[in-house]
Amino acid sequence: MDRLLKYLCDEADAGIRRYKKRPSPMKVGIIGYGNFGEFLAQHLAFGFHVMVTDLVKSRKRVVRHCVWGSLKQVTKRPVVILAVPLQSLESVLKQIAPLLKPGTLVIDVCSVKVKPIELMEKNLPECIEILGTHPLFGPQSAKDGLRGKKIVLCPVRISVERMLKIHALLDHCGVETFVGVAEVHDQEMAMVQGLTHFVARALRGCDIRKSQMATLAFNRLYEVVELLGWDSWDLFETIELGNPFAADIRAKFMEHLQAIEGNLIHKTTEDK
Repeated sequence: MDRLLKYLCDEADAGIRRYKKRPSPMKVGIIGYGNFGEFLAQHLAFGFHVMVTDLVKSRKRVVRHCVWGSLKQVTKRPVVILAVPLQSLESVLKQIAPLLKPGTLVIDVCSVKVKPIELMEKNLPECIEILGTHPLFGPQSAKDGLRGKKIVLCPVRISVERMLKIHALLDHCGVETFVGVAEVHDQEMAMVQGLTHFVARALRGCDIRKSQMATLAFNRLYEVVELLGWDSWDLFETIELGNPFAADIRAKFMEHLQAIEGNLIHKTTEDK
């Protein structure tokens, strides 16, 4: 019995020593606690020590396993994620630039990439690493989890080691990654997001609703409105006005709408 007791005590001591040697979770800061900031915090809290803050809200009740902090506290973290609207980004960058430690990695999550990257390069010192990202999902589309979702990464200045860790983390979460160039990303997103969000917002204004006589095509339209039509105006503005290529595709779309309507009016006149 004494031997067994000694063995159990030794094993317990060894377990405690192993636990103490385990690396502590990476500390991550999130600036911006809107819908997407809160969504990020919920997911990152499972593997990281997350501190959040917001320059507009004084909200201090956060999701489980996260803590609220001041801007000064959040910027001391080795990784800082900017979950703020594009319209506020430059102001935030100017505030955090003198607070960041050399070697800090700053990540943005804007839906466009040319402008945010320009602003980060302009306002952050050379000793700060920069990664532009665009998660191609949000709280609504990823409400059932991240597996199968996609994200675009636009490295600006970041160590190979950090990039490999980020790839490994995203792969572990089942997120598909695309490494791209900001300008190419925005050209593609003008069609993928600029057009779809524009249409969804217009359809929402038409007050379309569920119908017992709905066709498959109508149900697909209704799904688009439910998924995109209720996004914040800040996000919509970023997608439409922050993307240098979005105006062209909107103009082309409106041109075709007017041409179709014109043909119908012409046909109606002929029939009379």
